[in-house]
Amino acid sequence: MRMRRGIAITLTLVVVLLLAVAIPYGVRELRIDGCLDASGAWDEHTARCVFAKP
Repeated sequence: MRMRRGIAITLTLVVVLLLAVAIPYGVRELRIDGCLDASGAWDEHTARCVFAKP
């Protein structure tokens, strides 16, 4: 029984750590995709969407 509890705790920690890395990356990628879909240009230095002025 103790072995199963240890495995469950370890797997939970691994999943939490993976989500802690994946969620910020995914949010950033969605922001970039939204910018490009709106015909903007993504500025890596400022992490902002830039639109050309008419």
